[in-house]
Amino acid sequence: MAIVGRVSEQFSLRLPIGLRDRIKAAAATHGRSINSEIALLLLREYGGQRTEPATTEMVEEARAIWGDKAAAQLAEKLEKEVTGQTA
Repeated sequence: MAIVGRVSEQFSLRLPIGLRDRIKAAAATHGRSINSEIALLLLREYGGQRTEPATTEMVEEARAIWGDKAAAQLAEKLEKEVTGQTA
């Protein structure tokens, strides 16, 4: 049965001892949640939806506040982050 409004799937995951702590540290370094860090790593490896709806909303908000140039710069920075490219 689908849950109305849900845009992602949920499941339990067993990790080797110590891996959760490493992911948690990386997530903190990048300013993300553990879930977001894992999702980003999986998207980099397997492709798929490149940006989350929240990311798209951030770009649109930047466009409304600072204009098209700032939104384009933010979109470029987010794209590099998602694809693992360095600045």
